[in-house]
Amino acid sequence: MSGPPAVGEHWEYVGTSGSTRQSAIPPASGATVNSDLPTLLRNVLPSGASTGEILSIVASLIDQRDTNSNTTWIEFGGPGPAQKAYGVDVNPVVDPSPSPSPAPRPASIVVLNRAFRNVGELGYAYRNAAATLDFLTSTSTDAPLLDLFTFNTASIRAGTINLNTGNIAVITALLTGATTTEPSTIASRTNAYHAAQNIVNESNRQNAIGRADVARLAAAAGTFFGSSDEARKTVVRTLAELTQTRTWNLMIDVIAQSGRYPPNASNLAQFVVQGEKRYWLHIAIDRFTGQVIDQQLEAVYE
Repeated sequence: MSGPPAVGEHWEYVGTSGSTRQSAIPPASGATVNSDLPTLLRNVLPSGASTGEILSIVASLIDQRDTNSNTTWIEFGGPGPAQKAYGVDVNPVVDPSPSPSPAPRPASIVVLNRAFRNVGELGYAYRNAAATLDFLTSTSTDAPLLDLFTFNTASIRAGTINLNTGNIAVITALLTGATTTEPSTIASRTNAYHAAQNIVNESNRQNAIGRADVARLAAAAGTFFGSSDEARKTVVRTLAELTQTRTWNLMIDVIAQSGRYPPNASNLAQFVVQGEKRYWLHIAIDRFTGQVIDQQLEAVYE
């Protein structure tokens, strides 16, 4: 894209290079795959998503990221009159020829005006200036964005939790203290616990296979953090960045005993324990390859 020209917050979509407005977003190929946001979105969102719809998401992402309150709009198409895609910000669009006009603005909007802190915050962005990206339904076609923008080539990434952990206490710990509404309302431990119960129940019912499944788990979590779109997406903003599904984490409880058998011993039950040591062996296994990718032996003192 190029911009802004004469009018603030006005951009023109010219693709990855060139100076002529483009009517369509090209497919990803070669170097363009990592350099052009509209191209990335085109190749992840459903094939039915229009150029205007995708550029509207881009404009809304710009509005969330910039530090002013003016609505961004992107011109595309040509030759001839330009088509327009609008973002969502506090102030109405400043366009000398507002045709076509933007979609009706939502009654209430949340604009971050700062850098995104995690992939789940993409859920603040709007599509067609009317509704936020859908990270709250099991059939969401926007949820693959959660996988796209957390993809990395690291061979080992420590500290992430498996979405299918089944451990309510672990999910509770992740959710407690998370920001539910900007700028400073946070999740209580009680509400986090109730949401975690629902999340674990849902993951037990149907295992997650990727971060896109966080949308389904968020839908199952309920409204313990609030009923607004922002509050319900607390689960997405928390879990999408801190979890994964590729690694199985196992803990083996080992009790090692030392001792002796009496001279007249005739069976194992006659073993006399003289010393005992307990260990927890933590193992991480790649569920695709079966490879043990990490292990840690922890002595337990009671």
